[in-house]
Amino acid sequence: AQERGRGQVSDWGTAEIGPEISPDDSLERVVQVVGSTDLRAVQQTIDRIDLDAIERAAQATARARRIDVYGVGGSGAVAQETETRLFRIGCAVRGWTEVHGAATSAALLTPADVAIGISHSGATRETVEPLELAKERGATTVAITSDPRSALAKAADIRLISTASETSFLTGIGGRHSILVLIDCLYVRVAQLSYQRASASLALTDHIGPQHTVKSRRSR
Repeated sequence: AQERGRGQVSDWGTAEIGPEISPDDSLERVVQVVGSTDLRAVQQTIDRIDLDAIERAAQATARARRIDVYGVGGSGAVAQETETRLFRIGCAVRGWTEVHGAATSAALLTPADVAIGISHSGATRETVEPLELAKERGATTVAITSDPRSALAKAADIRLISTASETSFLTGIGGRHSILVLIDCLYVRVAQLSYQRASASLALTDHIGPQHTVKSRRSR
């Protein structure tokens, strides 16, 4: 109710920017509040991690024939980050940020596959629908969300729950960091479980970054 009231304030001069932040606060104050909120979100997520859920998700992902990752908006960027991480260690993964493409891919999944849905609220239709379809197709479904009672969580075989921290009523900052913690844990565990494949994939790609590094020129 408090958040809804803030969203309806028409005079921005009297509205709060977020918890503990006002329009007149100094930049130093903003940095302190944002930093402490992000750190708190990460620590709270670590404290509540379901190790069994992470293990089951990692086991399924490591042996999957194919991996779909669904997310739109801010979660779409996280879905792409998840794709980048898993692809680098040899997983057959694709991040889908458009609902038609996500639904088409989900319809082609099999029980040998894994589908991961990412949504902070767990209520985004464009993410829930393809995850539900993937489940119907027999794929192992994983939800990464802050709401264990959400539609996304209900559509999943495995639920990874983050902390629902917000730094602003306009944009959630801490929530994204807490989701990334879960993804990092999943990524590293998958690398452990598929160590030979992951090591070989990393060895084959390690040279790419240095080859594309622009060397600075010293002024004469």
